[in-house]
Amino acid sequence: MPRIYISYTADDYDVSKKLADCLRDDGAEIWIHNATLEINGDLPNVLKRAIDSCDAFLLIISKPTINSDCVELEYQTALKLKKKIVPCLLADTKQKFMLHNFACLNFYNFEQGYEDLLVTLNIKEGEIDNTTFATNHDQIIKPVLISPKFRYKPKKLSDNDVIEMLKINNFFEKNKNKIGNGFNNQFELCKISHHKIILDHNSGLIWQQDGSAKSMIFKQAKFWIEELNRIEYANYHDWRLPTLEEAMSLMKKEQKNDELFIDPLFDQTQKGIWTSDLTQNESLVWVVFFNYGSCYVNCLDVNNYIRAVRSGGLAQD
Repeated sequence: MPRIYISYTADDYDVSKKLADCLRDDGAEIWIHNATLEINGDLPNVLKRAIDSCDAFLLIISKPTINSDCVELEYQTALKLKKKIVPCLLADTKQKFMLHNFACLNFYNFEQGYEDLLVTLNIKEGEIDNTTFATNHDQIIKPVLISPKFRYKPKKLSDNDVIEMLKINNFFEKNKNKIGNGFNNQFELCKISHHKIILDHNSGLIWQQDGSAKSMIFKQAKFWIEELNRIEYANYHDWRLPTLEEAMSLMKKEQKNDELFIDPLFDQTQKGIWTSDLTQNESLVWVVFFNYGSCYVNCLDVNNYIRAVRSGGLAQD
């Protein structure tokens, strides 16, 4: 039988304890803490060890969950440890947690939710009920955690570095790697708080569907990203400029979007976007041009568009 960790807020103690008792009755080993924890920038080691030792991580989602630092840290720890995460929804809340990589179980009706949970945890054979919670794009995503495939930290790159990177990743670039086939994206368009984002399930990245309406110099681009995070665009506050690798993962081998080398799901305005990667002497910045099917360097004081990206809270070393 599986060993299961239950993450919850004090407001949801009663339903969480009921869930724990039911699972124990069905033979599962449960780890659930009964104390209110003070979080000072780190998760207590005892909880980290407990999460690490468990086979599955149940995330109890309700409105109070949104403001729980403890649950947030437990969830991020489970992500980093690549645990099987099963969100159990008590209420339809803001999408603070990156739930699009997981099937979410609807616990509006406890009995039905519990039956679906037993199937999900392989404690009981059967099929998930059709009332299983779907995200606002009305599609159930298989509960598989996908780690980001590309470098997310900025780096100083020479021409040779870029050519090597393009070849290693088989990225198409009209001048530097014309034989590249491009990355096999698996895009999904979603809408969160009136903002359109695009999930790439194969890279683990989340993109703005559009981006900046106007082009701007590199310094202004950084301020624009800061403002995006200040307003919590699509309920997230960790947007950033993409690295060259990440941006080139969007490049298609053929013109698909109003003669742009990018999937038609994306807005057509952002023909050339800033990346976070500089040249060796830091005087130039690498830019990806979807209108030309290429990438090359620009001066800091020329104008380019922005398409922000985030990694969905998944860690990468």
